[in-house]
Amino acid sequence: MQRFLHRAWLMRALATACVITGGALIAAPVLADEKIADQVVILNNQSAIDVPYAFGDVSIGNSEIVKVVPLREERQLLLAGREVGTTNVILYDTKGVRRDEFEITVIPANLAKVMKNVQVLLDDIEGLSFKLINDHIYIQGEVSLDEELRRVKDLDEKEPLVESMVTLSPVSQRLLAAMIQKEIGTPGVNVRLVSRKIMLEGVVHSESASLRAAAIAEAYYPDVINVLEIREVERVPGESQTIVLVVHFVELTKSLEEAWNIEWTPLSGPGVTFELGATNDGSGWSDITGTATAEISGLLPKLQEARSTGFVRVLENPTVSVKSGETAHIFSGSKVPFVYNDNGSKSIEFMDVGIKMDVTPYAAGGNVDMQMKIEVSSLGEVAASGYQSIDQSEITTAQFCRAGESVVIGGLQRVSDRVNYNKLPDGVSLPDAMFTLYRSKDYKKSKSQFLVFVTPQIHESTTTANKEIQEKFNLTEVRQ
Repeated sequence: MQRFLHRAWLMRALATACVITGGALIAAPVLADEKIADQVVILNNQSAIDVPYAFGDVSIGNSEIVKVVPLREERQLLLAGREVGTTNVILYDTKGVRRDEFEITVIPANLAKVMKNVQVLLDDIEGLSFKLINDHIYIQGEVSLDEELRRVKDLDEKEPLVESMVTLSPVSQRLLAAMIQKEIGTPGVNVRLVSRKIMLEGVVHSESASLRAAAIAEAYYPDVINVLEIREVERVPGESQTIVLVVHFVELTKSLEEAWNIEWTPLSGPGVTFELGATNDGSGWSDITGTATAEISGLLPKLQEARSTGFVRVLENPTVSVKSGETAHIFSGSKVPFVYNDNGSKSIEFMDVGIKMDVTPYAAGGNVDMQMKIEVSSLGEVAASGYQSIDQSEITTAQFCRAGESVVIGGLQRVSDRVNYNKLPDGVSLPDAMFTLYRSKDYKKSKSQFLVFVTPQIHESTTTANKEIQEKFNLTEVRQ
């Protein structure tokens, strides 16, 4: 009776187990931390690995590659590398149920040393794994920083036994693409991520611009595809520093009057040097010939002092902002009509008479290199035929100066004769009887020496440049 009850209880327990497991008896699951990882063994060397469970039989795929000695009581496996290669090992539990499987790779001693060195060098980089395949060390995984990727890439290039399969994470690649595009800073150039590569696309206007963009991208990421289209144009658009040119057209007057003698040296003082040639015309003073350029600091105080004497007249004071490398055109004057007779048919054409200036400044650090062309024209004498002539002088030069200092250019000269009747000389009143002889006629011959002062200032953007112009002219609004 007792045996029968024991048997009945056992049957009920088995039935309950069958219901719980869906009618089948299954083995207890193997925890992940109880599984044996793949092993690396050095050729002609032995190593022992711990087995986290009791085991029975051991099956070796290729015993010529590795010898496996089971130590069941110690729960260990003794591995001895025999031949370079890879094989698998299957472990069974004490009841003969398959419990575990792992790979054993036998490598030569030099590869083991390389493997250890690689792991030490890259130990601080998270997300990497190392695998040995056919006598090569393969580094796999994803990294977050381009510096980490560069370290792995450099190790791959220096060590022939190492192959890198490491990539930058997709999120990091997108952030890096935006950073590269900002660093290139060329309008029309887009940087995006394509199949784990950085692609440069868009339009540039020179071969050098394309090479520059590629070089910047490769400095951040090794895998770059450059598909930039090159369209060469005369004027290259793009962001650049802005240069404000403050220009003073100054007239220095030297007059020869009957009964008046005035001698004056313009802008004399320390820091100002003019190297000009002079030829005496026998009239008591010399004509200034040739051209001159000089560098001057503290221009405005000197001009103000000279203007107070009456011998300096600032004709124009234009201020213009221009992008570094572009040309600024300045003209101050009038369009004068001229009548042309062509085979009995008369036509009118207008010519610019006044002061023209073309300046192309280039920012070079805190200095400015300028290509300049200046032309001064005025109405001359009327020819016997009745046609008006134009007196013109022109200077073309290149100058280099510090930003904020002034370059002065001379050698532009005009001559004018003036006769006034029924007029006393300037500064003479009627009671001065000795000047009554001059009352009927005042003859004056004037020679005007023109100097052009150019003061460049460097700004990083048009916003700051326009702000300075706005403050200079006290404007309430400047269009940007």
